[in-house]
Amino acid sequence: MEDDILIVENVSKKFCRSLKRSMLYGIQDISKDILGLSVNSNLLRSDEFWAFEDLSFSLKKGESLGIIGPNGSGKSTLFKMLSGIMLPDKGKITIKGSLGALIEVGAGFHPLLSGRENIYINASILGMKKKEIDHKFDEIVDFSGLEEFIDMPVKNYSSGMYVRLGFSVAVHVVPDVLLVDEVLAVGDAKFRAKSLKKMSELMQNGTSILLVSHHMHLIDKVADNSLYIERGCKALYGSTSDMIDRYHQCSASGVNDNSKFESDNLKVTQVLINEKKQSDSGKQLIIRAEYQCKKEIKGFFGIAIHAENGDTIMNYRTDCEGHKVYSFKQGSGFFKLILENLLEPGIYSVSVSIFDENNLGSLVQHLREYPLVISGGKNVYGYINMPHYWESS
Repeated sequence: MEDDILIVENVSKKFCRSLKRSMLYGIQDISKDILGLSVNSNLLRSDEFWAFEDLSFSLKKGESLGIIGPNGSGKSTLFKMLSGIMLPDKGKITIKGSLGALIEVGAGFHPLLSGRENIYINASILGMKKKEIDHKFDEIVDFSGLEEFIDMPVKNYSSGMYVRLGFSVAVHVVPDVLLVDEVLAVGDAKFRAKSLKKMSELMQNGTSILLVSHHMHLIDKVADNSLYIERGCKALYGSTSDMIDRYHQCSASGVNDNSKFESDNLKVTQVLINEKKQSDSGKQLIIRAEYQCKKEIKGFFGIAIHAENGDTIMNYRTDCEGHKVYSFKQGSGFFKLILENLLEPGIYSVSVSIFDENNLGSLVQHLREYPLVISGGKNVYGYINMPHYWESS
């Protein structure tokens, strides 16, 4: 505990679903506090709920920690308590040193002031003296890539420009603890790569980093260990790879977008994906679709695999492979796709389609209907790990 720079001990936070009750409870609690009366924070009043309860973890100097979980699990609430914007209802938070926080895009900027003026204001709030800001000003602007717009009011900045300026200030203050909440997802790929390199340098120099993101490749690159939070459940702490697997397992049921139609004569009755809708990277992946046909129909099969954001990664259609027309005879049958699983660990979804023999439209389409979880394998750096080898001289 002596080496820990950040300590979170049995922290709990509750909210109220009703605005009127929330305001009433706030007035009651403030009144009791003024009168010196105790407030029982352990009890939930009408319409209140625990955002999370009894959360404990610690972070040593130079360590990094990923915070992952579904939307509404309390990740941003935790960051706001760590940065002092909110107070916990129970428990204690101890930070030994300075804190830099990127909680929301544009937080801490005055929209009517220029980027130059906001650098001085923001850096001063984070603890830098004017001489230090003068010394690092050009470096901050250069890192942000906003030289051309530095004297423009920030109200005219895009969300990506806000992020670049805010992150540039925060990392050049060199805090003991840096909180980064999803904002890097707004920046472009080049700036994210630059930011990841800068965070690695900060950790080497002793800065501890907490990173919230739904982009698992960012978490995987930055954090050795992670905290998985799910609303209403006890938080889990472990290696980043294990927590990413847990996140994928718990999130897989959310990929179904119910975009589904079938013809009167032909229906897909069941789709089996390795029997458990799960596969390990590097092993065989089998997708079997069972159908029921009222009368003979001719057509083509199609199976597609999509990333979590909906992008199509693979699309296999039998009409693209010899233009073979299949006969769906009256009764039941199946078609099966067998492939070597080159997908990296993550959440995917599967679409199943049957097209008419003239390829003029779909007889059956189940779009992103079936969740697929890929676990094991290598680190998450992309969607597909193609067979490859290296050469050097």
